[in-house]
Amino acid sequence: MVTAPTSPVTCPQVITDNMFCAGYLDVPVDACSGDSGGPFVVNYRGTWFLTGVVSWGEQCAQRGRYGVYVRLANFLTWIQDTMERAHLNATDS
Repeated sequence: MVTAPTSPVTCPQVITDNMFCAGYLDVPVDACSGDSGGPFVVNYRGTWFLTGVVSWGEQCAQRGRYGVYVRLANFLTWIQDTMERAHLNATDS
């Protein structure tokens, strides 16, 4: 993941608080077309956490450019509420 001051240099489009940039500047590795909606995971102390969702980028694996991801933490309340409603609807049937 990239800190905000770095992002505008390598992510020229508007990056909102609901997004983050990630990737490698010197290594051509990135999400590509067809990957949108896929997971961005982080390993913390041996446990994998889903922290983002592939959103967009400029071309694929372009040196000097990061991929852009949805910042999942900003949507946790909505996700939990939606899952709870879906569960309640399923048990009512």
